[in-house]
Amino acid sequence: ELQQFRYSLPDTDTSTEPPKAPKPKKMSWSDMVAEVANLVAPKSYTAYQKRILRDNILALYDRLNTVESSEDYERIKAETEAFVEKTGVRPGLAVIIVGEDPASQVYVRNKKRACDEVGFYSESYELPAETTQEELNALVDKLNKNDKIHGILCQLPLPKHLDENEVIMRIDPAKDVDAFHPVNVGKIMIGDFDFVPCTPAGIMELIKESDVSVEGKECVVIGRSNIVGKPMSMLLLHQHGTVTICHSRTKDLKE
Repeated sequence: ELQQFRYSLPDTDTSTEPPKAPKPKKMSWSDMVAEVANLVAPKSYTAYQKRILRDNILALYDRLNTVESSEDYERIKAETEAFVEKTGVRPGLAVIIVGEDPASQVYVRNKKRACDEVGFYSESYELPAETTQEELNALVDKLNKNDKIHGILCQLPLPKHLDENEVIMRIDPAKDVDAFHPVNVGKIMIGDFDFVPCTPAGIMELIKESDVSVEGKECVVIGRSNIVGKPMSMLLLHQHGTVTICHSRTKDLKE
């Protein structure tokens, strides 16, 4: 169905209603990635075709409910309800997005939907691209003081006129669920952490579910970013892996 949609796009905008891709069947993430890869626009596509194709790929991703995640949702939902019954507190997450980056908007919608599915309370703040540093800082301060909010996510990247580091430093470390604040970075370093960036955390979970033991293994991490590479290397080290970090200045990396 996706392939048929790809080859049926008109050359130019001939109607007020652009064609829409079929609603995807429930499929694994790897299958979905393969389908999307097959939808990459050929060089012969017009600008209109590329725009419609891009919008529909984003829409497909936005609607996707992967097979792999369903069991995790049910487990976390049960844990959430047990926690609420025991403590009377419902976990709350606030997500901030500034501007209209399409990929960021998809991520934010998915986070809100995930909160709904597992029983979390959530708030979403979609701010215009013209938002000032002072306005963004004021929102972060407000959420820091909000007892219903236990985690704050500020979607990056921010528009160029905003200082990402200033925002990261302003978020209360106890609510910094992205683990970007230096306090949480330091806790990851010593192995006594509350939060971990989502990509390294997901990778460690996949390794665990694959019944692979890190202990004693030669582990190579390609990349040294603060968001993925550095915390990834620390998590592997905490599991007793022997870690090598490679990056753009590593000599003969390809070999």
